[in-house]
Amino acid sequence: MVQVYLSFFVVMALSGSIIPIPTDAFFIVALSLLDPVTVFIISAVAIPLGALLTYALARWSRELLTDRVIDAGRLDSFVERVETHDFPLILFVFSATPLPIDVAVAAAGVIKYDLVRFFAITLAGRGIRFLALTVMVMAGRLELNAPALLAVRFAIVVPFIVVYMRYRHLVSPSESDGGEDGTEAEGS
Repeated sequence: MVQVYLSFFVVMALSGSIIPIPTDAFFIVALSLLDPVTVFIISAVAIPLGALLTYALARWSRELLTDRVIDAGRLDSFVERVETHDFPLILFVFSATPLPIDVAVAAAGVIKYDLVRFFAITLAGRGIRFLALTVMVMAGRLELNAPALLAVRFAIVVPFIVVYMRYRHLVSPSESDGGEDGTEAEGS
């Protein structure tokens, strides 16, 4: 049985790196065949460990790109803009949702985001994601009553509403803006 869990760990770690493996489907199948708690723990830890490969490649590519392709000054100004726009929350949202986490991981490597913070944020995001998947699968297996299912759905949806409320000003311009370029529209 140890070989099965070790194989599962390797597959999940590879899926966290640059190898495209459908983690959710693989995770749900593993939940039905193996111990759910162990599957949850392995998945929540293995994918951030696998993401370290993508992080390292992106960090290495920054050095290569700034030497040959991208102006170092432009990249540094981009890094300053990204860091001022709550990059930890962006990384967390990509980790906890079905968004492609590789994009956020590569960005973290390119901007040389702190490795310990990166790992902690992706571990927390993936932990929440796989906890939600585990609860949903187990709820279906245990045939929970309607209030329990409503509580599970509420716990999954509320974080996304909070993130939207925090960043809705980035999605839609405020009503005080007169034009697209931020200048007031001239009256007649």
